[in-house]
Amino acid sequence: MEGSGVEDEVLGGASNKWPNSLAPDGRLAYVITGAPKTLSDIWFLRLPLAGTGEPIPSVVLNSEYAEQHVQFSPDGKWLAYEVPLLNS
Repeated sequence: MEGSGVEDEVLGGASNKWPNSLAPDGRLAYVITGAPKTLSDIWFLRLPLAGTGEPIPSVVLNSEYAEQHVQFSPDGKWLAYEVPLLNS
């Protein structure tokens, strides 16, 4: 691919989304920030093969902590992420 294709927005909406890691099977791990109660959450986006169908987003980790900097292992079976310590 030389990158001359047409742009296509796959993740719209008002929240901030930060792509972090791509698994060998095509899953994109990203972080959504800005939620008042959950701070930031980890989501996956399954990208359709060969442009068929719609991308499928799904929440992976939604807690009261600020999960961030998500990375797939090289084989795509494990997920690492950071939860910063918050001063009380």
